[in-house]
Amino acid sequence: MHVNYADDPRLQFIEKDPETGLQVYLYRPTLFRPVYTNMVPMRFIRRMRFLLEYLHKDRYSVYYAVLDGKFIGYNVIAPGGRRLTCTTAQDGVTGPSYILPAYRNHGYNKVMKKIVFRHCGFEKIYCWVMKTNKPSAASLEKFGFVPCGEVTEKGILRKEYPVANGESTVFVYEKTAD
Repeated sequence: MHVNYADDPRLQFIEKDPETGLQVYLYRPTLFRPVYTNMVPMRFIRRMRFLLEYLHKDRYSVYYAVLDGKFIGYNVIAPGGRRLTCTTAQDGVTGPSYILPAYRNHGYNKVMKKIVFRHCGFEKIYCWVMKTNKPSAASLEKFGFVPCGEVTEKGILRKEYPVANGESTVFVYEKTAD
């Protein structure tokens, strides 16, 4: 999808990385359009979670990475204190995050996250990843996230609650914003 994003009022230009040329745009979701462009198929349950997240007072934001006029990835960020119950509204919770396969391992995700975290204004950023997703965990650690606990999902809304017994399926990572 090649368009002139500067002409689209739904997208707000945030920053361009001088080394890679990667541009980051902010999209504020609407009730009927939870994401600007659907880069990966979204199941019904995920659409419902986006809708429920949208209904909160402080809504989530979607940041898009654009390279040479093409969307190559996105990062969702929201205030804490909701699904990840061990966070507060002053914290940010990042994810999901995605980079198109052809653009992986070139540092674009790291550049996008640096710009997003600098722009979003949260002091601490949290992320959770399934214990079995070792590549994502390694990527988070390379970016400076440190493990800070474990959680388990409960209920239909899949809220994440802290556990101390090692029986969780999810690690929580924390990073102080740069």
